[in-house]
Amino acid sequence: MCAEATPENVGEKVGRALARLQRRLPLQQRQQECPPDIAQLHRAILRAFVEKGRPLNLEEMRSLVEDPGMALSELNARDMITLDKEGEVSGAYPFSGEPREHRLAVNGQRLYAMCALDALAVASMFNTKVQIQSQCRQTQVPLTLRLDGRRLENPEEASDICVGIDWGAAADSVSSCNSSNNKGSCADSLCLQMIYLKDRAVAEQWLAQNQQSREIFTLPQAISFAGLFFDPLLAQPWGTSD
Repeated sequence: MCAEATPENVGEKVGRALARLQRRLPLQQRQQECPPDIAQLHRAILRAFVEKGRPLNLEEMRSLVEDPGMALSELNARDMITLDKEGEVSGAYPFSGEPREHRLAVNGQRLYAMCALDALAVASMFNTKVQIQSQCRQTQVPLTLRLDGRRLENPEEASDICVGIDWGAAADSVSSCNSSNNKGSCADSLCLQMIYLKDRAVAEQWLAQNQQSREIFTLPQAISFAGLFFDPLLAQPWGTSD
């Protein structure tokens, strides 16, 4: 079964992957480098997705920052959020305001995640229950995962699922994913190649197509990876204010 993993190999493999993703997209570091009011705004945007089912609008942001447009431009330049043509928030890792294949049900809201890994992060970030509906990228078989924090609630139907990452997807956009003055976004590159694979056999077939840049993770590894990467972005527990 793909979900079988000892604590030892979960820790070692996840540690390497976490460092690799942080080099590509150092969200925690970038948040810490923001002025305090902009970092507070970033956390408020993340919470709004779960509390309101959408990001904050510009008017709602005025109680947090003096110039919402400037603050959003800075967050966007750091590739911490994505903006639409009107300058409003269209996404904030792990959430996408636009339809993607990874659908979330959380706190009575229907949301989308940027990628397979991002979808696994939400329950841990907010210490709540989340249902994920997605599909195997290779076979298009529908997949359902139910998480309570980092605990998988439906192992009987989901424990064989693996997560695949094609790190090479960011090779042509490292400057955009790893720059404070980006012209692109990891949302449109690496995120598109963080995928679900229905079981170990399919995952191994996918891996064999390009072993140089691809990596597969068991579900326990991926859940741990997602939590370690995203949990630090919320300095205060969900439901409290900065």
